[in-house]
Amino acid sequence: MYLNASSSALYFLNNSYAQLTSITNQLSSGKSVNSAADNPIAWSEAQSADDSANLWTAYAAAATDTNAPELKAASSALTTIGTLLASMQTSAADSQSNSGNATTDLAAMQTDAKSIQAVINAASSNGLNLLDGSKASVTFALGITADDTLSMSTVDLADASTNGFLQNATNGTTSTSDLLGLLAADVNSTNIGTTLTNIQAAINKVDGYATTVGTTENAITAVGSYATQMASNDSGLAKSLTAADTTTLSAQEAALQTQIQLATSAMSIANSMSQYAVKLLG
Repeated sequence: MYLNASSSALYFLNNSYAQLTSITNQLSSGKSVNSAADNPIAWSEAQSADDSANLWTAYAAAATDTNAPELKAASSALTTIGTLLASMQTSAADSQSNSGNATTDLAAMQTDAKSIQAVINAASSNGLNLLDGSKASVTFALGITADDTLSMSTVDLADASTNGFLQNATNGTTSTSDLLGLLAADVNSTNIGTTLTNIQAAINKVDGYATTVGTTENAITAVGSYATQMASNDSGLAKSLTAADTTTLSAQEAALQTQIQLATSAMSIANSMSQYAVKLLG
């Protein structure tokens, strides 16, 4: 009888140690599924989620690498140009109201025009200027395949051939004005109204282009943010599919440790009684 009790205690002890080892592994890794053998379905689903997370991470990295410095350079330049055109508009309005200030106002407008030209010339990044008509459109890579792109048409504000909008500003119903090469005739009483109208048309053009550039910047940022969020979601799903319930496992670990102690004591007692019985029989 004692030998049977000892054998039962030993069997229970080995089984408990096996369970304890499994729980300890889950607690140390934080996973209830560490291999396909643990749970084939959960393992497969977790691997699929991890693969998807890695793909989205690649897309996020591609969008971040794009960064579109050309757009940032253009956006900053357009803001400055808008401010300078507003200054020209103020001078032109003053000249219209006070013809005696025409010479002074013209000089101020010519100074602003030179500044605008300088800003346009400097609005380059990676050898690309989005304001001087050197490229009719630009395409940005946004992903990991050739089809993951975003294209944007550019606006020629000023070029070496004087074909830019600011060099031929018009609202479509009046004569054009070369806002970067204004002359005295452009501020006299006959033409100042046209000049003012065309300055406003230039402001509208610049504002509209700034909106296009900003929208394109935001789209690139949105792609990166979306990809980052999707990567996080899929990564979280993969973890949830294999995550260990640490609270439950800790309670089970403590219970098993207690059971092991009791089983060890029971086996020790059984062995002692067995030896005592042998002595009596001897």
